[in-house]
Amino acid sequence: SEVVHTLTATIGAITGTAEVTVSPLVAEIELTLDPGSLVVFGVSVASVAGLDGDGDEVADLTDYATITSSVGTDTISGDEITTSSLGSRTITATYGALSDTAGLNATTGPLASVVVIPSATSSATDDTVTLSVEGFDEFGNSLGDVTPSATITSSVSGDTVSGAAVTFTFDPAAGTTTDVVHTLT
Repeated sequence: SEVVHTLTATIGAITGTAEVTVSPLVAEIELTLDPGSLVVFGVSVASVAGLDGDGDEVADLTDYATITSSVGTDTISGDEITTSSLGSRTITATYGALSDTAGLNATTGPLASVVVIPSATSSATDDTVTLSVEGFDEFGNSLGDVTPSATITSSVSGDTVSGAAVTFTFDPAAGTTTDVVHTLT
């Protein structure tokens, strides 16, 4: 907003004043994030530009603006925003009475580990156990069911594997009175 400046001239005991209305150089600010979408616990860098009344950039205000996140557990250090959880959030930059917002989305990272979950942990010969495979990123965020992408194998060569189903066969080398542990991967 405009600010009135009172200017005073003094000569000895005589004074005169004049008022000048000054339009601010910065009429609005613009917040940009790089990147605008990232892996959770990743860092996005904020830039705050000061724009004049015509929308032209006149100043880099990044070092002077206050940056906040709608997710209170995100960490902000200077112009760097480190996301603390999955999902969307609103990042706000404030410079004096001016503010602007930008969306930031934190997603899961690429597959880093899997957990194999059998439909039963104990079975008889000729029974079938179905496996499901859940994927996780490097931070332990679930990527959901990744079974269709998994190649299932058994430690016993005679077992029949069809997709995620494993049918157990009799292994004469193991004897008739002992249980055989089949390792499924």
